[in-house]
Amino acid sequence: VGQKGIAAALRFVDGRGPNTVILDLLYEYFQVEEGRELIDNIYHSHNPRLEISKVSRIVFKAVDLHDQVALEIINDVSKEISLSIYTLYQKLFRYDEQVEVILCGGLFSNQEILPGLIQENIKGYTNKLSFTLPELPPVAGSVIGAYIELDRSINEIVKKKLREFWK
Repeated sequence: VGQKGIAAALRFVDGRGPNTVILDLLYEYFQVEEGRELIDNIYHSHNPRLEISKVSRIVFKAVDLHDQVALEIINDVSKEISLSIYTLYQKLFRYDEQVEVILCGGLFSNQEILPGLIQENIKGYTNKLSFTLPELPPVAGSVIGAYIELDRSINEIVKKKLREFWK
C-alpha cells in the first residue's frame, strides 16, 4: 500500500497520473516540498522498507479524505489479498471446508476499510470463509510466548494488561 501510494503521488508530480491528496500528505509527513526530496528522504533513510510501509497509514488517511486515487489503491490491494486468500484456501482445504481467516498485521490496524472490502470480495469466490480480526497485535503473541517459555501462566491480569497496553 505504501509503495503504491508513493508511486501514485510521484506519477502526479511527473504529469502521468491524477491529482491525489496523498502527495500533500507525503510532503507534510516527510517535511519536504518536491518529489525529488521525497524520493531522497525515503530511499536514503536508514530503513527504506520501514519508511515505505509507514506510508500505508497516509494512504488510509487519504481514503478517509475521500481521495479517489487512495480508494483505488485500497480496492486493488483488497482484490489482490482476497485472491491470495482464496488461492490458499483452494490449495490447503477441501472445497466444502469452513475456514476461519485471521486478518492481522499493520494493514488491518484500520479495521473499518480493508477487512470489509476483503470480505465483500471473497463472497465472489466462496461462502466457506469467515474472518476474524485479533484483539491484540501479532507482537503480543511473542510476549505470551515468552511468558510460556518462562513457565509463567497467562492469567486474566496479564491478559488485561496486554489489552490495555495495545489499545
